[in-house]
Amino acid sequence: METLVNRAEPTVVLGMHRSGTSLVAKLLREAGVFMGEDLDSHGESRSLRKLNRFLLRAGHAHWDHPLPFRHVLETSELCDALVRHLEEAAQGKDIQSAFFGRRAVRFPNRRAGWPHNWGWKDPRNTLTLPLWLRVFPELRAIHVVRNGIDVANSLVERERVRVTRLDHPARSARCLSQKRAFELWTEYIRIGLEHVAVLPEERVLTICYEELVLSPQNQIERLFRFAGIAASASQIAALADSIDATRAYAYRKLHRDAPPGQLEHRLMRRLGYGQTS
Repeated sequence: METLVNRAEPTVVLGMHRSGTSLVAKLLREAGVFMGEDLDSHGESRSLRKLNRFLLRAGHAHWDHPLPFRHVLETSELCDALVRHLEEAAQGKDIQSAFFGRRAVRFPNRRAGWPHNWGWKDPRNTLTLPLWLRVFPELRAIHVVRNGIDVANSLVERERVRVTRLDHPARSARCLSQKRAFELWTEYIRIGLEHVAVLPEERVLTICYEELVLSPQNQIERLFRFAGIAASASQIAALADSIDATRAYAYRKLHRDAPPGQLEHRLMRRLGYGQTS
């Protein structure tokens, strides 16, 4: 049976939570990139997200406490064991039936016509990318970045809704504070920049969320060229028209002041989100 590890190399979408990874994944799906059949409301493959969560638990890390995972990446024996687990899982029936769904039955082997262009989206890929690179050495990475103030505000807004849902597995007390949520953004940005830096230039694309929503035509064209997607001008225009430009710099549109020091943070400046943003 066709498996993940003997297919064409994937396109992996990564970036901090609430940064626009869902939008980028949606654009890829609508252009024909197969992103899995077991998708949740955020466009994430449940089976591959489960594998990412397994990897994080190996380092006693979580999506909102990522730094302990660095100890995993510094331990070669543990990395080797986790990569073996990923390879075995990616070839197992559970992942195949979940990720490929009906396609696993309909297209039982490579010759039957699997879609060549495939991938998956999960912000946790930002943290686990070095291990996935050992499974898919030629993978392409799309790194989505967004203004950290908007990311932090969006996280706080989401977590305030979740706060009393004690059965919610992803609930984050850390992200009930704008300051702590912004610190989490800085951790993801540092880790993401470090992890994509090892890739050849032609295999990594950085998408700025603000540029995507303010100049969607140009950014969608960049995205599709990188992913190897042949799309018509009318298809790109229709996708561009569907994007809400008001989402850029949302904190300013809500007449909120930037918290002290955040506009001047060196990572904000590095990404172009300085005082003039």
